[in-house]
Amino acid sequence: MQRGSAASRCGSGQACRIVTTHHTHADRPDEALPPAALAHALAQATRHALVATDGDGRITWCNRAFAAIVGLGLAGAKGRDLGTVLGGIALDGAQSPANGVIRAFRQDGRRIWLAVEQLPAGADGSRVTSLHEVEPAVAAGEQQPHAELQVILDAIPAYVFFKDDQNTILALNRQAADSLGQPPAAIIGRRTENFFPAALAAAYLRDDREVLCSGQPKLGIVEDYVVDSGEVRSIRTDKIPLRGPSGSFDRLVAVATDITDITSTQRDLAETKERLSLAMQAANIGNWDWDVRTGTTVFSDTYYTMLGYEPRELPMQASTWLSLVHPDDAPITQQALERHFVG
Repeated sequence: MQRGSAASRCGSGQACRIVTTHHTHADRPDEALPPAALAHALAQATRHALVATDGDGRITWCNRAFAAIVGLGLAGAKGRDLGTVLGGIALDGAQSPANGVIRAFRQDGRRIWLAVEQLPAGADGSRVTSLHEVEPAVAAGEQQPHAELQVILDAIPAYVFFKDDQNTILALNRQAADSLGQPPAAIIGRRTENFFPAALAAAYLRDDREVLCSGQPKLGIVEDYVVDSGEVRSIRTDKIPLRGPSGSFDRLVAVATDITDITSTQRDLAETKERLSLAMQAANIGNWDWDVRTGTTVFSDTYYTMLGYEPRELPMQASTWLSLVHPDDAPITQQALERHFVG
């Protein structure tokens, strides 16, 4: 029985994993573990996914960690294009980053974020690629928010969401998390349709893609939504596109403000104005309003009809009103206006 051990070291220099192998050489008891076997054992032991590809980008070998992260073992992956296995990601040629973060798909369809490091393995273009899963906010090219920044975000009286182009929530503030009834950790990395009705989530995604395709903010989106109690509330959303590490617009910030109280007040004012108008029409009372600072003048429909005109038949101007005053009353009317202006 021959025993061999090898230690792999973390970034700090301390040993973080020990691989021990046992093998038997009946005829050569003093022979050491072959280097190739030791390298294979170390590659299988690491938590990072390792995958080897040929010059055409096709998989020739992968370790167990690759199977665990991607959901596909060597038997199913061998001979397939690595980018295709990861969900159509370009990983070969000039488009391939030596180091970077990609958004990929597991075989079960779940979206994941992978940090990638690629190294050349031969003159024929073969490569060894290291992959490990990272948190969505890190994958977006952003470090986790500093405590001070998070405090500022949490103090904003609005719902702040940081999303990608697939409706995936990458980060959010406390108000946004509270509105969904879950802690931030349970929300980050999940898609909007996990928290909103399908039709509403689809509308959000359409708006998101419009903003990202145009590269222009979309402001003042007003929508109604139903809370758990059944109450219908109104919300105003502003969406601002952001560039990712690739330089393209592939994420955005959405700031949503509940404006239910404002819209309710506006509806109340509109209803009051309508009731007043109906009452004045019933009493055949006309009115006109003149803003002497701007010169803006508004005549009610009844003002026109009680004088025998169709609504808006005459221009809404102060001179119109003065021209309709009886000549005998014109001097008195003019004096009254002058006294009013003098105060």
